[in-house]
Amino acid sequence: GFFCSLFLLLGPKQRVAHCKHVTTAQENAATTVVIITVVYIIFNIPIIINNLFYLHGLRTRPNAKFVDLYDNILTFYYMWPLTYIVSVAVNSMANPLIYYFRMQIF
Repeated sequence: GFFCSLFLLLGPKQRVAHCKHVTTAQENAATTVVIITVVYIIFNIPIIINNLFYLHGLRTRPNAKFVDLYDNILTFYYMWPLTYIVSVAVNSMANPLIYYFRMQIF
């Protein structure tokens, strides 16, 4: 879905012009898929960074406790909720807003 939409948007315009079955609605749908995917990736970057930080702590200190892998207790208590709750919630909130502003029938 994402790669087909990206190919449709970034492909040569001559190829799109020769395809009679590609309509502006399909181009708008492809743009929406790309926007939703980019927003998903952006909001999952903190989760990826947190997991890499955690795995780096495990690799450098294999016998450490879970809490000891962070520099202080404050980052331990705020890092996981921010990445796993807030970023997922903001992503879930952004998707309907994107669909609302991208679709003309609403």
